[in-house]
Amino acid sequence: MAEDKTIEELIRISLRYDPETGELFWNKRYEDTFSATKRFSQAGLAAIWNSKYADKPAFTSVGARGYRHGKFNRKDFTLHRVAFLLQNGEWPKECVDHINGDKLDNRWSNLREASRAQNTWNSRGYSKTSPYIGVSWNTRARIYIASICKDGKYFYIGRSKDPEALARKRDQLAKQFFGDYARLNFNGYK
Repeated sequence: MAEDKTIEELIRISLRYDPETGELFWNKRYEDTFSATKRFSQAGLAAIWNSKYADKPAFTSVGARGYRHGKFNRKDFTLHRVAFLLQNGEWPKECVDHINGDKLDNRWSNLREASRAQNTWNSRGYSKTSPYIGVSWNTRARIYIASICKDGKYFYIGRSKDPEALARKRDQLAKQFFGDYARLNFNGYK
């Protein structure tokens, strides 16, 4: 019966993950994954569900935070976390990081387990005044300034009329601080 199985077991039974494309698909579901209702038997529910969903893409919606997600047993899940469960047999301890920063690229080669801090280190960071991570235009001083944040502390990198030079200095410090999880302006993903 469906009520005897954990959510993890039901997900493993109901979904399959293609690690090459990063897509999830609904599997054919059997009677024992449904609970009978007053209107429908388990077999009837399975037949209805399979005609609508079996072998079709799952978790295709994109949420406000930019991740693919979907509902399973009335609960919302993100595709990258379900992919991690299906590949490793357990949920990630904290986060699943998209290595290249593209939240829609859920290929297994682009996913890795990360702490919250590591996941933040690999985030894009936004500036309306510069195309570079960690570099912004100071309108009062009329010059670019660069900084980086680690463990809640900001480190001043410098100031210059050349934003690219500041971005390169910021990248060096990011590599030193964050290692493989550093989001870089050059020689890395943007």
